[in-house]
Amino acid sequence: MRKREFGIVELQKRVGIPMPTLYYWLKAGIFKPVGKRIYRGRLFNTFTDKSVRELLTLKVLRQFVSFQMLCKAGKILRSYGHNPFSKGTFLVVGTGDRVDIIKAKDGEIIALTGKYAGHLLLPLWNIERSGKIE
Repeated sequence: MRKREFGIVELQKRVGIPMPTLYYWLKAGIFKPVGKRIYRGRLFNTFTDKSVRELLTLKVLRQFVSFQMLCKAGKILRSYGHNPFSKGTFLVVGTGDRVDIIKAKDGEIIALTGKYAGHLLLPLWNIERSGKIE
C-alpha cells in the first residue's frame, strides 16, 4: 500500500515555510520529493508525512546554521544511507561562526559539520557484565 502523497501547496500549509523558500530548497537538493504525478497533463512533485518531518527539522536547524551548512550535512547523511532530516535527534553545538551539527540516531552519533564532519563520533555499544564489548 502506498503512503498518502500530496502536492507542494499542502506541504507548504503543513510546514509554514514560504513557497519561494520551498522551491529554492528543492532546487538546491536539501530535500527531495518522494515521487511525481500527472495532474491535468502536467507533472508535479509529491510529498508525504516524512517530507513534513524533514522540513520541520530543517526549519528549526535553519534558525541556527547557514543554508550551506545544512546542504553539507544533508550530503553527509545521504552518504550514510540516511534519509537526511526526517528521523533522529539533531544537536547544534557552538556559538557564533563556530557552530556544528551533530545527529544521534540508532545508537550512532555522527558529526555533520566541522572538523570531524562525516565521522562516526561515538558508537554506543552494549557492554556485557564481564566488561566485554558486544
